[in-house]
Amino acid sequence: MVILKFNLSVMSKLLFAGFLILLCSMLSGCYTEFDPDINQSPVLCLNSEITAGKPVEARVTRTWRYTEGIMYDDNAILVKDADVRLYVNGNEYERLRPVQRDTVEYGRPYTYHYYQGTYCPQTGDEIRLVAVSDRYGSAEGEVKVPEPPIIENIEWKLDSPTLVHGYPGSNLRCTLDARIYLRDRADTKDYYMFGYSISNPFVYDDPIFYPELEEWITPASYGILSCTYFDQSHEPIFSEHISALELIDGAGFGYTMFSDMQFSGRTYPLHIVMTLEHRMDNADIEELWHSILNFKISALSDSYYNHLLTVWQFDEGLSGMLAEAGLGAPVNGYSNVSTRAGIVVARNVTTVPVDFGEALKEMWQQK
Repeated sequence: MVILKFNLSVMSKLLFAGFLILLCSMLSGCYTEFDPDINQSPVLCLNSEITAGKPVEARVTRTWRYTEGIMYDDNAILVKDADVRLYVNGNEYERLRPVQRDTVEYGRPYTYHYYQGTYCPQTGDEIRLVAVSDRYGSAEGEVKVPEPPIIENIEWKLDSPTLVHGYPGSNLRCTLDARIYLRDRADTKDYYMFGYSISNPFVYDDPIFYPELEEWITPASYGILSCTYFDQSHEPIFSEHISALELIDGAGFGYTMFSDMQFSGRTYPLHIVMTLEHRMDNADIEELWHSILNFKISALSDSYYNHLLTVWQFDEGLSGMLAEAGLGAPVNGYSNVSTRAGIVVARNVTTVPVDFGEALKEMWQQK
């Protein structure tokens, strides 16, 4: 446990920080449009998040100025005719092909354009991407795929069951308290990030004919587990990149990346606390009880970690707040791309699934 000892010097700094924060809020609404009329031609922007075991994907756009007024028009900056090539361990492997997929963003249909290859990177691969555009020039970036995290064990328990009103019927709310034992490799600087996903079971019921629709519809029954709150305050390592002033200001959470600075070469018990809710459509169907929570630990390339730090500092940190109000130096975006626009990063994910079926049955019986 870290104990903060305050003296007059520290208190004066805190009061000054509080004054700056207050001043930020007063000045943030006093912006004036300013165009320095700098002639800066757009350059190519290359972004790629490489995941071990999955085909390489890349996104190619061009830089733009705020005064262009296209902040929310993504299609205006896409570069769909670039030549994007993949190099693996120094050798050219393939040319990525332009593809698209339809999705939904902010409740609206959206077509996502990107470039995709066939190669699935493995641990230790050195990946280089080179994009060339006749109009905007070239951009390239490289990264090494990190080794996968080592999870020795996971201990967990569900506790504090209560019933809450849901639709239809009631939901079971409970607290998950888990510890993920992460073993760090010695003699290397490693970066990690915690994440999770939930897989819920379903079974199809008998088809029903709806005369008004003149068609048969096959309904399904579900067992649905969801996380309603992830309480990061129980794991102090999630806040290792945050200063004492920022913690006091309330910018203590929201990102789950961390380094091995405090446990290099040792095993660390990552403490995870979540509020879960569970609902059953049909308690008599055994399959519906077996919702799976997938605990995920990602090993990050240093470029990925540095990018996340910069994004956090701009969105949540004190430096970003002061810079937006004109009271501090701008927070410069991190880039490892030749044009200084975009990032090429890599991760390697270890996933451990946990079946909550029997524990959920027991908790429902208690209520």
